[in-house]
Amino acid sequence: MSIGTREVVIGLVLVIGGAAYLAWNQQTSERAAQQAARTEKPPAPTRDAQAMVIYKWQDDSGTWTFGENPPQDGRPYSEIRGTPNVTSVPTVVPDDGPAIDQAPAPEATDSP
Repeated sequence: MSIGTREVVIGLVLVIGGAAYLAWNQQTSERAAQQAARTEKPPAPTRDAQAMVIYKWQDDSGTWTFGENPPQDGRPYSEIRGTPNVTSVPTVVPDDGPAIDQAPAPEATDSP
């Protein structure tokens, strides 16, 4: 039985079509994986943000101490409540003046 030109052409079309489908399917799978990686939500915090409490107190030498438990000797302390994922820093106000972003504008001089 001899193979004719028609059968060879059909075979080539099937092989090329199958290869094209496999290449397209692989690209689609890679794009879907990349998109899924971009849209994944970050993992949930391991601790409840409302339950996060840090205790702050001053020891005998005047050093500020921070801890997850209040001092055991009964000294006064304050509670700092918030989230463990701090992404900003509060404005610092020096004891002797306004904060940097609240400083008065320099005065204009009348020099020529």
